[in-house]
Amino acid sequence: MSTLDSPFLSVEDLRRLRGRLFASRGIVAGRYAGRHASRRPGRSAEFTEHRPFIPGDSPADLDWKLFARSDRLFVRLSEQPSDLSVHLVVDASASMAFAGLDAAPDRATSKFTHAARIAAAIAFLAVEQNDRVSLSIASAGLARFVTPDAGPGQLRAILDALEAAKPAGAAGLDAALRALAPRVGRRGVVVVLSDLLDPPGPVFDALALLHARGHEVLLLHVLHAHEIDLPSSIRGQTSLTLLEDAESHQRLEIDLASTRAAYAAEFARFQRGWADAARARGHDYQLVSTATPCVRALEHCLLTRASS
Repeated sequence: MSTLDSPFLSVEDLRRLRGRLFASRGIVAGRYAGRHASRRPGRSAEFTEHRPFIPGDSPADLDWKLFARSDRLFVRLSEQPSDLSVHLVVDASASMAFAGLDAAPDRATSKFTHAARIAAAIAFLAVEQNDRVSLSIASAGLARFVTPDAGPGQLRAILDALEAAKPAGAAGLDAALRALAPRVGRRGVVVVLSDLLDPPGPVFDALALLHARGHEVLLLHVLHAHEIDLPSSIRGQTSLTLLEDAESHQRLEIDLASTRAAYAAEFARFQRGWADAARARGHDYQLVSTATPCVRALEHCLLTRASS
């Protein structure tokens, strides 16, 4: 099956994505030639700094002029092209199957579908840049892991894994992130696509393990438009609406019109809590609505990161 046969990556998506760059905000520690800056020993016009010589360094990288002045051995560090490792973590819990209050599930865009499309777009950009990319599916912990690699075959493997995933149960996002940490040793960017309905404390504790290893963290908070702005009514229904939690199956009958104000205040507190906590820890955070086309949402994310 060709790459274009995926429901998560269309020809139009590919057209808009070509030429875009998914980059790290910091310095990359890669092993292969790529498009990103990396501080390495060596001679280059882009000199950055010196560091003390350590056993194993090449004598060719020593700054002999500095040695003549100081009688101490230092290695020149310069910015050189390097590859980037991108690690995608997609929430496949039951709540991610939510596709709106008034839409037929087979015609609507669920949170999981939207997250998978964004993940596929990022994977495509990584492959186009000759970067390594991995995929983790979070469902009751780390349900599936596609090991980091580069090339068109890796994109196909990621698309196949996304298509095979079926939202069910609880995410266990913190457990998935803890299981991921020892599998991705090199510094890179960890992109989490989730509705973030897990308790924040354990999730941030798990992200701290990845952050401590030098990984940047990008949280894409994927929510349905009806979760962000509760509709006042649903076509064809009475004022009372029966809601059911996808994971606990608890039911609650509410009047949408009279509940909207209280819901808006609670949602603002919930969303701001995640955003503030993420940024306080040095993580990037973006709220993504299913009402925003996935490529446009990714373009906004790239522009925001580039300006930060």
